[in-house]
Amino acid sequence: MANSQNNPSETEDQQRFRLLDRLYTISEGYSEMFVPQERLGVMTDNEQNSIKEALHFLAESGLVTLGLGNMKITHEGIIEYEDTILNPHDHTELFPLDTIQSVSTESKKEQIRTIQRQRSEFLDEALRLSGGNPMQPVSDSDIESALGYNHSLVERIHFFCQDAGLIQAFATGGKFTLTPAGIRQAQEDPIS
Repeated sequence: MANSQNNPSETEDQQRFRLLDRLYTISEGYSEMFVPQERLGVMTDNEQNSIKEALHFLAESGLVTLGLGNMKITHEGIIEYEDTILNPHDHTELFPLDTIQSVSTESKKEQIRTIQRQRSEFLDEALRLSGGNPMQPVSDSDIESALGYNHSLVERIHFFCQDAGLIQAFATGGKFTLTPAGIRQAQEDPIS
């Protein structure tokens, strides 16, 4: 990240998207993970100022949340990032096509497709375990066992689905119920 800030041919939009890319990569698309600014590779005062400006733009756009010396990608930031990488020609107002070309690689696309497939499998398993009943609680640990996912991955998916309104926390300890939207989504296409 630090080297990109010194690249005079890189535009502000490219720097902003590279920062969003870095936050997504570090957090593995997890909106609950705060990333310390040091993890961005900032080295000089000029780089810190440039990153500060980019972060404020991303925060004003609803894509990141800023804390004291750290930041996290929001649910909206995850959606924007994934949509931009997977469908660069379809949109985006914030990041024109030339902004993302250096970041959008096949390996990034495959990483996002894997994350989206895991979300879909989580939701499918929740639908199976609940019997399609929005009143039937489902446990994260049951999904971990059924899918063979580790706790950290299930937690990331759980919060994504909760932020998307697909599940509703039922009790502490990772229990939840599917919302009607979650049931519809599980019955339709894979989620993103």
